[in-house]
Amino acid sequence: MKYILGLSHSIFLLLLLVAPASATLTVTFTEQATVTGDKILLGDIAHISSTDQAGQALGRLVIANSPALGQKKTLQTPLVITSLRNNPQAADVHWTGTREVVVQRRTIKITADQLYQIIAQFLADNKQRLPNGDIRFTSMRAPAELFLPYGELSWRVTPSRPTIVDSSSFSIFFKVDGKPANNCTVRGRIEILTDIAVAADTIRKGTVIKAEQIIMKRKNIVAADHPVYRPEDVIGMQAVRTIGSGKVVEQDHITAPPVIASGDMVKVIAGKGHLRISTKGVARSAGIIGDTIRVKNMRSNKLIYARVEGPGMVSVEF
Repeated sequence: MKYILGLSHSIFLLLLLVAPASATLTVTFTEQATVTGDKILLGDIAHISSTDQAGQALGRLVIANSPALGQKKTLQTPLVITSLRNNPQAADVHWTGTREVVVQRRTIKITADQLYQIIAQFLADNKQRLPNGDIRFTSMRAPAELFLPYGELSWRVTPSRPTIVDSSSFSIFFKVDGKPANNCTVRGRIEILTDIAVAADTIRKGTVIKAEQIIMKRKNIVAADHPVYRPEDVIGMQAVRTIGSGKVVEQDHITAPPVIASGDMVKVIAGKGHLRISTKGVARSAGIIGDTIRVKNMRSNKLIYARVEGPGMVSVEF
């Protein structure tokens, strides 16, 4: 067969069909073949007439490297035959079949839609780590397609931020048959839609908020730092800054209104151990329960610092 490369196609086919008298095996090349591993074996691209030990050994002979993932490769069978001419396992073989074999590597193809579904499933599986609401992953940028070796597929998703909700990208690490196969980065934005408190009109700093000043709207809470989810958590609170009409009311925009205002008459409870005495005073600053405010003692006419215990009541240790 050493002259076969210089032969015409018709003569080549004629010689393939003429078996040597001593031939014990017939190898028939196929027009197309599909391989799974990273090497092309003779048994992948041809039918071998016997499945005995000699036939199996012949089929395991490595012919070439497999094509890249998602690609094809065309093999010239005269070159294959020539490459095996010194191999004793290929001696006395009758070669027949096609002159070319188109080899395709069997792969797993991952599309952009599938990458989106992987991220969506990750968010669903981690819903308990996210605020309540309808979760969406939008503005996605990802590879159009990804090719992986064929086998049992698994993956792991890692968000760019441990909190997940602040993440702008997700890394997906793929494994095939338990071995690392490929990875990619999917970029996008998480949206969590739920009802939150919004100012119905402008709320001025210092205002004690009324029910008609608040409406509940469905918004993306990822864009808000600390939104308020219930109207009862806003109504009756005092604005610590001006909140524009239509703006989200956040928790640091409000505080409990003072239970004592500057100028209020208060009852001052002074105590030491089990001893308690009371007197009257005038608040010189406002405060909520737990605040320390200045109070003028009406009996001594001195300023003292007292703790606000409730409406009209403060306490001091002596």
